[in-house]
Amino acid sequence: MPTVPAVTLPPMPAVPSVPNAATLLPPAIPAAVVPAVPKVALPPMPAIPTVTLPPMPAIPNVPMPFLAPPPKA
Repeated sequence: MPTVPAVTLPPMPAVPSVPNAATLLPPAIPAAVVPAVPKVALPPMPAIPTVTLPPMPAIPNVPMPFLAPPPKA
């Protein structure tokens, strides 16, 4: 068998490592940095007065034949 000369391959270019999605996100803001939101004291709500409606007048009994069911044959 003839001796096969050793073929020296060129060095492979370094594959850039894809950055992890966690490294792309900004670091979590520590809770100590977030200022405490002061509680705003709301003034007491005024009492809503109950509106009394006047009594409704009695509706006269108007005959409405168009609302009556059709007569049975």
